Amino acid sequence: MNNSLVHLLVTASKSGTLEGSLGNSMLTSIRTGNAITTALVIAMFIYLFVKLNIKFIVRQFTIIIFTIFTPVACGLWIINKNVTAASIWAGQIVMNIFMQFVYCFLFLIYLAFLPSRRWLGC
Repeated sequence: MNNSLVHLLVTASKSGTLEGSLGNSMLTSIRTGNAITTALVIAMFIYLFVKLNIKFIVRQFTIIIFTIFTPVACGLWIINKNVTAASIWAGQIVMNIFMQFVYCFLFLIYLAFLPSRRWLGC
C-alpha cells in the first residue's frame, strides 16, 4: 500500500520518476555561479541523502522486529489486558510503514518551489 501511494504521488506530480528527480542528475545539475558554494550545496544534499538512507535502514529493521514480535506482544496483551500498549504498538507500525510516503510527499512539495530547469541558479 505504501509503495502504491508513493507511485501515485510521483506520477501525479508529473516529475518523471523518483530516480530522475532525486538521482545523480539532480546533484550534477546544481549550479550557483560560484564553485565553492556549489560544492557546499552538493555536500549538504549528500549529507541529507546519507542521513535519509540511514533512517530507512533503521526503518526496515524496525518493521522486521515489529513483524517478528507482534504475536508475542499480542499474547502478553491477552494475558494482562493492556489495551494502551496495543494502540501504541499499532501506531508505531503504521508510522514506520508510511514514513516513505510522508518523505516523498514533503520532497515533492520542496521540488514544487524550485525552478524547473536550474537549481539555485543566480
